[in-house]
Amino acid sequence: MCNKNLFLVDGNSYAYRAYYAIKGLKNSKGFPTNAVYGFFNMLNRIINEECPDYMAVAFDVKAPTFRHEVYEDYKIHRKPMPEDLVSQLPWIKKVLSAIGITICEAEGYEADDVIASLVNKFKKEINIFVVSDDKDILQLIDNNVMVYKYHNGKKIILNSEKVKQKYGIYPDKIPDFLALKGDKSDNIPGVCGIGKKYSAELISQYGGVEDIISNLEKIEPAILRDKIKENVKDAVLSKKLTVLEKSISFHFELGDLILRPDNRDNLIPIFKDLEFNNLIKKIKSNTI
Repeated sequence: MCNKNLFLVDGNSYAYRAYYAIKGLKNSKGFPTNAVYGFFNMLNRIINEECPDYMAVAFDVKAPTFRHEVYEDYKIHRKPMPEDLVSQLPWIKKVLSAIGITICEAEGYEADDVIASLVNKFKKEINIFVVSDDKDILQLIDNNVMVYKYHNGKKIILNSEKVKQKYGIYPDKIPDFLALKGDKSDNIPGVCGIGKKYSAELISQYGGVEDIISNLEKIEPAILRDKIKENVKDAVLSKKLTVLEKSISFHFELGDLILRPDNRDNLIPIFKDLEFNNLIKKIKSNTI
């Protein structure tokens, strides 16, 4: 294993964070620019603080995913992306392209699946940091794969032991954990009446969802056993929804993701359109 690192960023997650962190920013034409501004600054912070050797940013594709085919109510309660954020996504991608950061997308899959496939492709070659706030991304954590995030301005790096401390299970069992307790944000049903505590205890004692179902008669108390019996189909379905796809094929190699932060002059024409005058000054003075 080399000492270099690859940062894989969940572009949709970062775009939402930027959008809600900064309010009301527009250029003189009235075009909203808050998400682009925040996204660049957050990404630039990682580049300056962590000096990634390689980087890619994954995005969702606006289309039904394979999960919607399995369960048509998947994410049904999610509000549509705000229109003034939708309009900024092409500009975020322009910024990424201008500084040579690879954008990764796949029809029918979410950004998390794209990241999972990239992790699977490169984890034997390099140390990987996944930049995301999603709980389901934790299942990717391995010996040389960690999750990188900020919370209240503080940097947090999650490894296997930290996941175990927080949830009572190791990362590979995160799909089973979410399948049992459910996930309201994605409308994953889970097993009605089983929360985080019992989910972790069942997994620790019996293993994954399939093992728990195979050992139903051993589970005590009876009320817990009955809850699972009544919701076996939901538990199996929920696990299908929470396991990330790792086999999406990408025809580039690690060397194609090399980060070259010395090309920020390419941002000046884009930032002129967006009227990021303070960022332009910083680029010209080499203080960004």
